[in-house]
Amino acid sequence: MRILLIRDKRAGHRNQVEAIAAIAANETDVAIDRIDIRRWRVVGGNLRHRVFRTFADDRGRLLNILFGIRLTAAERPDLVIASGRATFIAGSLIARQFGTKLLHSGFLSGFDPEYFDLMLVQSPRFAHEPKSVFTPLPCAVDPEQLPRPRELSRIEDLRSASIGLLLGGNASEYRFAASDWRGLVELVRATKQDFGLRWRVSTSRRTPRWASQQFRSLVQEGVIEQLVDYRSAGPGSAADLFKSDAIAVTEDSRSMTAEAMAARRPVVVLRPQRVRPSRATEEMAVMACSRAVAVLPIGSVEAELFATTLLSLKPDDRDPRDAIAAAIRPLLRTVA
Repeated sequence: MRILLIRDKRAGHRNQVEAIAAIAANETDVAIDRIDIRRWRVVGGNLRHRVFRTFADDRGRLLNILFGIRLTAAERPDLVIASGRATFIAGSLIARQFGTKLLHSGFLSGFDPEYFDLMLVQSPRFAHEPKSVFTPLPCAVDPEQLPRPRELSRIEDLRSASIGLLLGGNASEYRFAASDWRGLVELVRATKQDFGLRWRVSTSRRTPRWASQQFRSLVQEGVIEQLVDYRSAGPGSAADLFKSDAIAVTEDSRSMTAEAMAARRPVVVLRPQRVRPSRATEEMAVMACSRAVAVLPIGSVEAELFATTLLSLKPDDRDPRDAIAAAIRPLLRTVA
């Protein structure tokens, strides 16, 4: 089976399509091709959506105009996998041009079901939409490749326990004030002092430079053991943090939260003060229903609350890849 991955610049989207391809590879023999969409050509914003819906039958021309993509019959995929609105549009045009299948990760509104073959959704509210299946958010973390974490059930267990902190930043539904970043810095400092936690921190492309510098200062103070700066280390640089005994993550990133859960670690999600309710926050609420996850507001969380919350969490031993494999297996059978 020849699979074509359509990827944009967002690490979360890229990780999802790569994860689905890896799951498919465990089900059948595959050859994987990739197209990276760096930017839109000619049109942008809502206009590109309207252009797609109006001229979707002129597939080859639209692929070239919108994305600069030209494919020949020799490059025909059996299955196209996408995640994100831009990649959905490109993937749908390619799939319809060659009469192949499109699998999309994440719910998208406003598209007729004729434009795709399977949509993996992360909220049960959309589980019964046409051609949709409710699954965990796909991620590339393989829990079998990680060391077993220390069991955290008593205060004494926290002494020298390693905690990975995955930092995001401003997103559509989330806005971090300076007070949020200061609160995170003080939380790390206080839990190190009061409970002996060993912190390892990773920034992302959305983390402000000045906030990254605050955490760099904590390295110099000896408060945190490691800082992985995304700007210098690049995508995938935080992978080593999933070996920690527990993971804290800012709420703006569902992908990082899904990865932390897949690593079979206790997960504390840290919420900034300004949050706009949306589908993203709804999907985060679904994740928070797990006994492995708790959500704490940055503005009011103190060291003791963080510690007691951490001790109350029970990692989930289930592998999310099993549910995703079950969801995509019928589609794979139609193209194998």
